[in-house]
Amino acid sequence: MDSKFITTTPDFHGYKITRYLGMACGYGNGWGKFGTSSYDEAFHQMINYAEQLGANAIVGLKVTIDNPGLTSQFFVYGTAVIVEAL
Repeated sequence: MDSKFITTTPDFHGYKITRYLGMACGYGNGWGKFGTSSYDEAFHQMINYAEQLGANAIVGLKVTIDNPGLTSQFFVYGTAVIVEAL
């Protein structure tokens, strides 16, 4: 999935959502500096799950962080969708 098709907004300018496929999510438990690798892991889990659902985009992206610092836990989620150019 192209990262330009992941957004915090409910849609994409110039594209229409043709199908909603459900929630895609990922989880990471951070042990590195600022939990960067764990965030990436969670983000990639979400993308992989969305692709398994058949999505080519994710809308409504949200990120929650528990225990900020060296033991950060990330939960990343959004709605997996299929978009087409207008």
